Amino acid sequence: MSKQNDFLFPSNGFKDGFDIAKCMALGASLHKTIPRLHVEQEAPLPDHPEVQPIDYGFLLRVESEGRESLPVQARNNIIDVIVQEILNRIKTKANA
Repeated sequence: MSKQNDFLFPSNGFKDGFDIAKCMALGASLHKTIPRLHVEQEAPLPDHPEVQPIDYGFLLRVESEGRESLPVQARNNIIDVIVQEILNRIKTKANA
């Protein structure tokens, strides 16, 4: 696989995790070059791939309101995801 393709689709099959910060940076750069492109920033849950990604702005709002967890549906179960853990993954990778 070429280095360019490895940016979004790593050859290790996401074993090392999903680099949401790279994807968000790519989305931001695409948005600058194509102004009318509708861009939504969402955070996937690598530990729960069956769960729909959560809107990044919503996560920031939940954090600002002081909520620690967020209930989400994972197949037939309701699980609580820790908001700060999701945001830390994004912020840590963005600063790397």
